[in-house]
Amino acid sequence: MLLIGITMLFAGYMVPMFTVTLDTTPPLWIIASDGAVAIFPRNGEVYQKVDKVQAGVNDPESGVDTVVAKVDGTMYSLHRQLGTDYAGAWTTDAFTPLSTGQHTMTLTATNKNGLSTTYTATFAIYTSLQGKWYVNDIEITDPAQIIRLTTYTITFKFVKTQGVPDNQITCTAEWSGPEAGTITLTNTATNTWTGTKIFTKGGTYTITLKANDGTNVITMNIFGVDIGELPPEGFELPQVNMLQIFGLASTGIGLLLIFTDKTRAKKR
Repeated sequence: MLLIGITMLFAGYMVPMFTVTLDTTPPLWIIASDGAVAIFPRNGEVYQKVDKVQAGVNDPESGVDTVVAKVDGTMYSLHRQLGTDYAGAWTTDAFTPLSTGQHTMTLTATNKNGLSTTYTATFAIYTSLQGKWYVNDIEITDPAQIIRLTTYTITFKFVKTQGVPDNQITCTAEWSGPEAGTITLTNTATNTWTGTKIFTKGGTYTITLKANDGTNVITMNIFGVDIGELPPEGFELPQVNMLQIFGLASTGIGLLLIFTDKTRAKKR
């Protein structure tokens, strides 16, 4: 028995043992707590920002070898961030942040036996529209804001602080009061829309300002805009009736006749 054991020991060195791993199934995507695949970004989702690709992958037989992502035609390699080759979280090393709009991604995980699985996604990036409205360079901050203007020429302006590209945004100004109407503002500079209207009637107007990016609308209503050559605040014109009007006219005529008679007397 001793000789047999020694013989088997030396035989083990002479004839190395090897392992065969039988694996006929590709890697699987890990399922997150919300019941969907643990992948970012996911198919059909809308995000404010995408600056990386992440995936949870497991392969209990042979282990995951590589995970790669193709985003809008650009290839990215992912590295294992957490876990093991058999069950882990993978993420991109470097990634170019994506712009607003629609994007596509193909994500492929390959195991050490060369079997692979693929996930495809179409997703969107949307940055909610925000900005400020101005009337004759006065910032509108409150619908109850009262604006008094001594000119009939009114300039409306919207300045975007964040949102989709300018060519996807439409800005309008609409008013009602002594006269009604609407204009579409022009994209006169980056992130800026302006439009001018010359009113023909003075008075108090309600103005509605809208910036529309196709998904959301920023609306600002101004309920007290006084337009035209207006008296100062607190000043009221005296109220007169018809009898007083005729009295004023008669007084004027009388003064004119007296002045005329005096002029004639001097000439004589």
